[in-house]
Amino acid sequence: MVSENDRRVLELVCGLRVVSNRQLERLCPDLPPRTLRYRTRRLHGLGLLGRSRPYRDRGSAPWHLWPTRRADALIRGQPEPRGGERRPPNPLFLAHATAVSELYVTLHTASPAEFVLDGFWREAREEFRARSGRDSSICPDATVTLRDGDRRLLAGLVEVDLGTMSHARLRAKARAYAEYVMQAAWRARRDWCPAVLFATTSRQRANAFCRHLDAELTRGRARYFDAEAVCVACDRVYDLTAAVSAPCWYRTGNEQGLTLVDCLREARRPYDERLAHELARERRDDAHRARLRADPEALREHLRGRLTGPFYLLCERLGEPGARSLDLLLGGNGPLEPAERAALDALAGEDPLDTRIGETPTATVGDALDLLAERYRQRQRAQARKLAGRYGDGPALRNALAQLDGGRLLSAAATQELERRAASDRRAAVLQTQRREAYAERRPREARRLARHAGLAARLLSAGAYLEDADRRWLRVCPACQETVYPEPDEQDLDGSLTVARSCPFCASSHLEPWPEGLEPASGPSPHEQAYW
Repeated sequence: MVSENDRRVLELVCGLRVVSNRQLERLCPDLPPRTLRYRTRRLHGLGLLGRSRPYRDRGSAPWHLWPTRRADALIRGQPEPRGGERRPPNPLFLAHATAVSELYVTLHTASPAEFVLDGFWREAREEFRARSGRDSSICPDATVTLRDGDRRLLAGLVEVDLGTMSHARLRAKARAYAEYVMQAAWRARRDWCPAVLFATTSRQRANAFCRHLDAELTRGRARYFDAEAVCVACDRVYDLTAAVSAPCWYRTGNEQGLTLVDCLREARRPYDERLAHELARERRDDAHRARLRADPEALREHLRGRLTGPFYLLCERLGEPGARSLDLLLGGNGPLEPAERAALDALAGEDPLDTRIGETPTATVGDALDLLAERYRQRQRAQARKLAGRYGDGPALRNALAQLDGGRLLSAAATQELERRAASDRRAAVLQTQRREAYAERRPREARRLARHAGLAARLLSAGAYLEDADRRWLRVCPACQETVYPEPDEQDLDGSLTVARSCPFCASSHLEPWPEGLEPASGPSPHEQAYW
């Protein structure tokens, strides 16, 4: 029958694999040493524990305990295994495993004011893919996690060497840990690279391991990564109590010793700095978001730098009125109207700092831009009518009003140029009237000139039949302004006839179309010309 104390002892031995009687006494201070000796002797008799007493030059060594296969099955809740029992471990394995257990005992019984043991795993293998593409792994003797006085989690990978490891094996371990760091295999389990802790018998072996690891990291850093790894070593493997608390851990090229907690904190430092940087950035972003939501002018300036882009791309996503509204909204500098503020809020969305227009804008953005487009259309129409009352209904204003009535919007540049073009049309209308009156006076004479140059049969017709021929010869139409382009009265050919005008007096366009056949030119001012008088 296994009691509660027996199960407690079995759990400790199964977890640590090899434990001495003295280590059990430190792990179970509430149980008298005599009781522990009795329990272990009883469990040995039940076939649940194996034990041996290693040779010692002086005195007698404590009993070293290890679990049998039956004990492992009992603790794991599995059926009793078949077959024989495992062989007793050799003395070298016992010494190495006891040293690893001593590290756990020392960390477990350390002062809680300095740190608290959070986790301890023996031979926790971590597999990864090396730079060569082959599968690789590391299997530290112990993986430890601690909580320091600030309750921060610290992690380290511990290698215990009792002086039995060959130099080739030492270099192979250093190479494997370097690959582990360079390939960032630690990201699979942690947010930062744990410290590599090498406890050995002499300072010479400790320095050799650190030199090998640093050399591998230096070669890889120039090619593959830009990360810092903390690799420290000490020569206190037979005095792990001092190794845990004393500043006896050294880095390559650093003569100042560090404590175990200092080493683990140094490994975590880049992660803490990154967290602090991210926290500061989040605070700045939060303050910036609050300022943008409180200040519409600042929000417009911010969105101006994020939402501007090729106009054709905005048209594909928002439609031409929506794209033009966005362009007018972000290009303006005056006080904002309610419709503009509503559109800015819709564009900003939940996060003004992460504003973008996707392939399919949200319904909120579309509705806000539609309302804004209608408001801009009303404003531009009122501006065009006001200018028409001042300068008359010229081609520029007629085209602008036709564009607005068709559901389109004027660009910011066209809106700014509208008054200048209206004033220019007013001046061009004066010239247009002079040319029209001059042509009306010369038109019959030019028709008679054409009749004289015609054949005998054509001369029998009246000169009025040649008026249309004169119009087709000397009149042109500007397709942009939809205005008649009369010939310039001061320019004549060698025979004294009129010459065709080279450009439109309103828009100065040289692309003029022929006079349509059958169209009678107005004898007086056209309806558009009458608006000037």
